[in-house]
Amino acid sequence: DEGHELRNPFFKGSLGAKSISFVRGTTPKPATIHLFEGVMDFLSVLTRLNALRLNSDTIVLNSVALLPRALPYLQQYGYRTAYSWFDHDAAGEAARLAFHAFCQTQTDLTHKPM
Repeated sequence: DEGHELRNPFFKGSLGAKSISFVRGTTPKPATIHLFEGVMDFLSVLTRLNALRLNSDTIVLNSVALLPRALPYLQQYGYRTAYSWFDHDAAGEAARLAFHAFCQTQTDLTHKPM
């Protein structure tokens, strides 16, 4: 039941139900994780860094409405820093605040909005 994001210069949509994407980083058991609102944000960072993957683990939400599905991946895993890459709009701000509140419930997890 997982979907796929579809993009080209003329179309932006998804096939099937939206879901989160978890991408393991190159560092085993990293201290950091990145949460991206969308796949294009994630791909932009990879392009900027000229990388195929980040050293840290990554979760791509594909919609801020899917933030609750991502939280179990962070609960008591041992991440020390969580970077969020949310849009600067009302939905992104609400997700940032909700994610920040979640991070405060986790031992030694610091949230850094990007």
